[in-house]
Amino acid sequence: VNNAATIPHMSGGQFAVPLVIRMATGGGRQLAAQHSHSLEGWYAHIPGLRILAPATVEDARHMLGAALRADHPVLIFEHIMLYATEAVPDPACTGVDLERARIRRPGRDLTLVTYGNGLPKCLAAAEALAAEGVEAEVIDLRVLRPLDEATLVESVRRTRRCAIVDEAWRSGSLAAEIAARLAEAAFDHLDAPPRRLCGREVPMPYAAHLEEACLPQVGQIVAEARALVRGGRRGSGVLAHGAVSPAEAPVWAVSASASAPPPAASTPAATPGSAPTAAPGAAPATTDFVMPALGADMATGELVRWHVQPGDTVHRGDVVAVVETHKGAIDVEIFLDGVIVELAPLHVPLPVGARLARVRRSHRAQPAAAPADVGTMPATTPSAAAFVEPPPPAPAFKEPEPLATASSVTRPFDPAAMRAAIGVAMARAKREIPHYYLSEPVPLRRALDWLRAHNERVPVTQRVLLAALLVKAVARALQQAPALNGHHVDGTFRPARSVHAGIAIWVRGGGLVAPALHDVQDRSVPQVMTALGDLVQRARAGSLRSSELTDPTITLTTLGEEGAQAVYGVIYPPQVALVGFGGVRERAWVESGQVAPMPVIEASLAADHRVSDGREGSAFLAALAEQLQRPEAL
Repeated sequence: VNNAATIPHMSGGQFAVPLVIRMATGGGRQLAAQHSHSLEGWYAHIPGLRILAPATVEDARHMLGAALRADHPVLIFEHIMLYATEAVPDPACTGVDLERARIRRPGRDLTLVTYGNGLPKCLAAAEALAAEGVEAEVIDLRVLRPLDEATLVESVRRTRRCAIVDEAWRSGSLAAEIAARLAEAAFDHLDAPPRRLCGREVPMPYAAHLEEACLPQVGQIVAEARALVRGGRRGSGVLAHGAVSPAEAPVWAVSASASAPPPAASTPAATPGSAPTAAPGAAPATTDFVMPALGADMATGELVRWHVQPGDTVHRGDVVAVVETHKGAIDVEIFLDGVIVELAPLHVPLPVGARLARVRRSHRAQPAAAPADVGTMPATTPSAAAFVEPPPPAPAFKEPEPLATASSVTRPFDPAAMRAAIGVAMARAKREIPHYYLSEPVPLRRALDWLRAHNERVPVTQRVLLAALLVKAVARALQQAPALNGHHVDGTFRPARSVHAGIAIWVRGGGLVAPALHDVQDRSVPQVMTALGDLVQRARAGSLRSSELTDPTITLTTLGEEGAQAVYGVIYPPQVALVGFGGVRERAWVESGQVAPMPVIEASLAADHRVSDGREGSAFLAALAEQLQRPEAL
């Protein structure tokens, strides 16, 4: 800064400084505040330096060669999230232009400007927007100093809208410089002020979910682009990632809009009059139904079937689509009432938060929030992950019809992907949740005697397994320990009114899923058994409902009667507890002053110290043991 950049000037051009410095930049690897800076904007402020930011394998390779041949100081900022990128360089690419930005994707509706790790995010956002009929042009700056202002201005003159994605802090950022230049050079061509999506102005946190919240993500880019195309203006029109705005609400939440973007050519046209525009100050006429998050690892899903068409009436809980993830073909339920206006096309991977459908709400219907994201433990906006419970069940539970899969689409599980997903979720849970563990041996003679007597009285198809009795006993015991049943989001515990037990199910071929068995507290033990059998069958067939993956309020895992003596689980966020059962063992047991053999099961509890403590956990295990001594009352 003080010498290399100035010596050529101070020597009147007599001395050159052929210097190349490579530097890592950016966040995303959990390297905390001291090793997650994005300081390229600082150096781009200095005349005499050339600042490069490769985002592709070709650029990383050829920029270095070009920099080594230059006679002036060159700084190359390499984003840490791109070091693991693997690709075969294009043999046709023999060099790079160190003066020009590059249009990575042409478009007509808006311009997305970015560099480094922002490029794959913007390209993913552009893919999602294309499914909605919005064509975004993506510009990779590549050279941060000198800026290729001509390419930026020419693009904005065609698209008339611009959003700048920059992971650096907003104040004094490159994004600010670009927005200012566009305002100066292309003001008359802009239909809306340039918008900025920047990193939050805080030291980078270590916690993975907080680090993720500090950086612009695909869903936020999509939401901001939608707002630009629809012509909405918020505040000054220059949006920071850290500002409070609708674009920064959780991208999986149902978002409202007063008007629709241009429909995609492949999207069925809405029927006339199906998407009225809201009057000023009135509630929006349509609501976006978006891709739900179905796990900690889920970034995208692929629509493979629609069960509705434009013009169809839908109600909360209806299965409307089938989405493929690594967990199988998931039947996706809608969480609002209204009439379908537009549908996203099939067989296009869409990120979490991308619009699946536009729904014209019925006058009597209230917009319903989507279920909480069970995998990301969002901790940014107070409303970011509000868990919305369904209405309280009727006093008398009616045995439902066996749940038939709404879709005939099934797909085998990918064991490797599922193991990776489990690893991601469990590693995050151990980092973020202060676990405590308790266990209690529970005698089972009365429970097993009751099961034996019950099963002798009923046909083989109606027999009950011990697992059903354990699930029901847990639901009853939770009435005395409500702090173990619910979700912890945004630093607040939200207790659940119903027990939606996530049942850990081993999937043949490897892997584990824990879908919800709903409203266990209102089911009899035989009803629990029927629903449990159906849930296991559909889980192993890879055909679950979206609500079954998002609704669990507590998880239960059992190793079976021949399993290990005990299991100590890891809590699945945003839940706050997990109950485990080991195998049944015969032990010496003192009862009524006599030592006798007793079938015993080890019940364990993993719980969140932010919500409960050992006293409450002990009370729960004691209540659980008591319930199993009175199986006839369950």
